[in-house]
Amino acid sequence: MDSIRSKKEIKLILSKLSDESLWISVIESELLKKKIKFPLLEFVGKELYFKIPDHKQIYFTDQIIELGHMGGYVISAIILQLRSEKYFEQSLNKAVEYILLGNEWYVCDIIGERVMGHFLLKEPEKTHNLTHKLNRILESKLNSAKRFPETQRLASTVARQGRV
Repeated sequence: MDSIRSKKEIKLILSKLSDESLWISVIESELLKKKIKFPLLEFVGKELYFKIPDHKQIYFTDQIIELGHMGGYVISAIILQLRSEKYFEQSLNKAVEYILLGNEWYVCDIIGERVMGHFLLKEPEKTHNLTHKLNRILESKLNSAKRFPETQRLASTVARQGRV
């Protein structure tokens, strides 16, 4: 597996992003399918945050998350973290959605650290007020998941582990 070891390499790859319709495929082939350390993926997230217009960022992170690569969670989490200045609640809600979609411990770890952890340090009171709301969102999602056989296992696992 090829690896990327420097910001210089990343900047070169990101400079190739001219046609927006190809961004996802280029990022997947040139970054997400290569060995790259998390701090460099965080750098990618920061660079993309400034490159992608606000109104397209969530669509972009949704597409990156759909790919299911571990590095995609890091990139998306950094974009959500940076969006929190303007779109605090939306970023937090998206983070919860991505954690639930990820259905793996490392997704919760990656997104939780970079989004929720950052929010708690930067905006403790604001984050605390949203905690109860997030609990209701999680309970609602888990209850709706119980209605569908393919997600019942996830819902019961989450409930057993006391995540709600």
